[in-house]
Amino acid sequence: MKKQSRFSTNKTLALTIFFMLFSIMAWAGKPKKTEFKVKGIQQVLLIKFKKGTSDSTIQQIAVQAFNLGKKARTLKSVEWGKKTQLSDDTKDYDYCLTFNFSNETNFEIFNQNPIKMEFMGKLYPVSAELLKFTYKVEKDK
Repeated sequence: MKKQSRFSTNKTLALTIFFMLFSIMAWAGKPKKTEFKVKGIQQVLLIKFKKGTSDSTIQQIAVQAFNLGKKARTLKSVEWGKKTQLSDDTKDYDYCLTFNFSNETNFEIFNQNPIKMEFMGKLYPVSAELLKFTYKVEKDK
């Protein structure tokens, strides 16, 4: 009878150790939760101009976009660029305009700014297609 009791105790001890080791290995194998810090807000506009839009009109749009960066205090920076042939893009847009903001509040203020409304009022009529994408810029802490 002592043998059965001893066997049962050893079996329980072995199972307990096994489950403890399994739990430790499972815990150690879990990927660490990555935390990100919001660095700002970015709005990207992909623009396809209407056929027949002159180069001078496109240049004026670019100048007005850069002037937004100078006039609107909530706008951190403006970037403008023409599509390259360096990659096989999935859509046929001509230009990219990027607005950078320090935080959501500045972004919301900019969207209400009459200067921005005036700019968009000049951009829309010459745009065949316009894709707007806004996101939080995050970086690893």
